Amino acid sequence: MPDRPRLLILHNLPLEYYPPLINLLRDFEHRGKFKLIVLAAPTPTEMTPFSLPGCRILRYPGRRSQRFRALRDQLAFTCLAAREILSLRPEAILSFEPHSAFPLLIWRFAWKNKCPLFVHHHEFYTESDFASSGHRTIRPLFRLEKSHVLPHASWISQTNKDRRSL
Repeated sequence: MPDRPRLLILHNLPLEYYPPLINLLRDFEHRGKFKLIVLAAPTPTEMTPFSLPGCRILRYPGRRSQRFRALRDQLAFTCLAAREILSLRPEAILSFEPHSAFPLLIWRFAWKNKCPLFVHHHEFYTESDFASSGHRTIRPLFRLEKSHVLPHASWISQTNKDRRSL
């Protein structure tokens, strides 16, 4: 039996907060058409980590302190994703939210868009949402995704009508 195509899923947020994504992973695994590799944020301590027998889930190192946490976590996610993109050479990438945008520069520039990129947004964000201080670390990722990632995506989807109308 030939190897199944490798699907790399980038989700720089905890999987456990997104039941529709967990359902999608279960469906992909059940159908058996892809070798699934998921890069995600650490599981919150109060939750049971999601796992799936036919799915390789990689999580970057856990959060230890609050100081510089967002920047450190973004760097850890980016390094893990860069390693996987370059070594795994996936046949397709599915990326979620602007939070996962930075590693896609590696896909775009170092690997020259050699596999299709699919982008999905769970949440609706506007430019003004990113003006708040709470979105300080995500703001540049939002702009990066908008200018350098989305124009090269094979497919873009959103889960709510406000985002779809943009």
